[in-house]
Amino acid sequence: MRVFFALPLILSLIFVSSAFATQRTGAQTPSKQVEQIYLDTEVNFDEATQFASDQDGIPISGTLQSFYQNGRLAWETQWVEGKLHGITRGYYENRQIREETTWVNGKLHGPAKWYDEAGTLLRETTYENDRDLSAPDESRR
Repeated sequence: MRVFFALPLILSLIFVSSAFATQRTGAQTPSKQVEQIYLDTEVNFDEATQFASDQDGIPISGTLQSFYQNGRLAWETQWVEGKLHGITRGYYENRQIREETTWVNGKLHGPAKWYDEAGTLLRETTYENDRDLSAPDESRR
């Protein structure tokens, strides 16, 4: 699936597909170190494996940033070898933080917080290997 690294699109794909994260198999390819990727840079995102690469298929490593049309920061994500790894932050157009999530090797793992446009904390939880620790335990049913 080809995606332009735009506002919430890629992160919504990541969150929707986080349960399907898998290890990438096959030959190891070098990782492309990037400082920033802007809205006009194409990023390939495989929804089934949650794997991001550049146009040449090289896994993304580094900080990716996307911006609103007015130039304000919209998203900042950390990638290692094509997988989310580190803190991901989303911002409203008024510069208030929208969300902050922690990723380890392509999976939600650690604290996660969501805010409204005024900066008020709406929800806070902790993830462990993509599992929301505050959610009911499905295995106990």
